[in-house]
Amino acid sequence: MGSRDCCSWDGVVCDDITGHVIELDLSCSNLTGTIDSNSSLFQLSHLQRLDLSSNNFSNSHISPEFGKFSSLKHLHLSHSYFSGQIPSEISHLSKLHTLRLSTIDDSKKLRLATHDFKSLLQNLTQLRELDLSGINISSTIPLNFSSHLTTLNLIYTGLYGIIPESIFHLPNLETLDLSDNDHLNGYFPKTKWNSSASLIELDLSRVNFSCNLPESLGYHLTSLDDEESNSEFLSDFRKAAFMGYGSGLCIGISIVYFMMSTGKPIWFARIIVELEHKIMMGRRKKQRRQRNCRRRNNH
Repeated sequence: MGSRDCCSWDGVVCDDITGHVIELDLSCSNLTGTIDSNSSLFQLSHLQRLDLSSNNFSNSHISPEFGKFSSLKHLHLSHSYFSGQIPSEISHLSKLHTLRLSTIDDSKKLRLATHDFKSLLQNLTQLRELDLSGINISSTIPLNFSSHLTTLNLIYTGLYGIIPESIFHLPNLETLDLSDNDHLNGYFPKTKWNSSASLIELDLSRVNFSCNLPESLGYHLTSLDDEESNSEFLSDFRKAAFMGYGSGLCIGISIVYFMMSTGKPIWFARIIVELEHKIMMGRRKKQRRQRNCRRRNNH
């Protein structure tokens, strides 16, 4: 067989010039067993994307050898039944844009030491997406997140302490999910939200998040355009607040406050439509992933 034959395999992408394997997608491949440090996987030194998600590695540990993929930009190990301590070598992957290590259950078998959590954030300055959901971190939230972050998911990670205000001002952050961390405390920033802020999805459910909104909310209410300050809009605002408090969360009033403080107030009905659209798109994405898994397994 020729040395380039593997480049035609499903899930394998090679560089057109060098022939090096630069992408390997083995997600949903029914892989089982362990990945030892002497695995031939770690000979693919030119990998830029590696996806081993949605497999069953039998509660084996994540090998420190993963930290030697110096060209890696995307690492997906989510939902693959890893356990134990996440090796500090992961923080050596300085070119990473995407890191997904989330677990599939709530047992928190996968752990990340506090100092490794901080080192990871300090060293991975190019990160766009970080998902550590379900991992036992048990730490406060550091301050040194990458300014390139667009997605940050830290669901059910045992985080505690105060949510730093700076996290709400990350310039490119679109999705922030800190839910199911009931020892986290936080409140809306007292300073006015940056008008260029890109945050569009915020989940603080089951977090001790204060609904004491800053006085600037009143300013935004009084400075609305005539069309937006009519009784119908204010009625929708009150509905949003009541729905938020009625559910035991700050979600309704938080959305309205966010839209006002970013200079982009909209009708509450439009918010509902957008939320419904996001839910529907999320379901479709999940269905597509399931279909892809079935299709891959049928090959």
